Order: sequence, then structure tokens, then C-alpha cells
Amino acid sequence: MRKLILPLILLSITSPAFAWGPIGHRVTGAIADRNLSGLARANVQLLLGEEDLAQAATWPDDMKSDPADF
Repeated sequence: MRKLILPLILLSITSPAFAWGPIGHRVTGAIADRNLSGLARANVQLLLGEEDLAQAATWPDDMKSDPADF
């Protein structure tokens, strides 16, 4: 029980995590792109066209920051 108390206290006083930003999203997309199966890669290519997952990973944030309707 005592071993559990300190981690709980530390977790409760930590500051909120900062967002990854574009670089973190692109790195995650690149890692995911490298680990796709053949079928998954074909389906991603159908959805994204020439873009890979690293390039497309920032699209939701770009749309969220754009004040125009999409």
C-alpha cells in the first residue's frame, strides 16, 4: 500500500502534458506508415492518394486551427 501512495501523489501534482505539435504527429505517422501491412497500406493509399501517414498526421490540427468552414 505504501508503495502505491507516492506514485499517486506524484501523478496528482504533475502539470498537464503539452501537445505534441506537428513534429510529434509526423513522427508517429511515419512510424505507423512503416508498420502497415500490405492490405492496410493499399487502403491508406486509397484514402490519402499520394500522401503518406506522416504528411496526413497534421491534417486534423490544421483543420481545427483554420477558421474557415471545411
